[in-house]
Amino acid sequence: MFYHYDQNNSGGGFVVDDRVTFNVIIEADSPEDANQRAQEVGIYFDYNYEWQDGMETPMIYGTPVEDHKEPWSEPGKPYAYVYYKDGGQVSYSRTGDAK
Repeated sequence: MFYHYDQNNSGGGFVVDDRVTFNVIIEADSPEDANQRAQEVGIYFDYNYEWQDGMETPMIYGTPVEDHKEPWSEPGKPYAYVYYKDGGQVSYSRTGDAK
């Protein structure tokens, strides 16, 4: 299953680097596994996320990750990283192209 994490811009800025961006989607066996893996890639939260259900495919608010239009991202910069259980990572730019 896939679990979506997004950033809360309460401090006036977003963290965007080679591991974390506006949206991070983690493939995991359970919500607890997803939380642990999210922390390992650099996501900080002071409570564990809980989900009713994971998603069958990587999605952002019900939209396939490749079709999402992130208003905060800059052209050519990733708006989403998807981390797979096998260790693979895919990034998506504002144009929606996988890199």
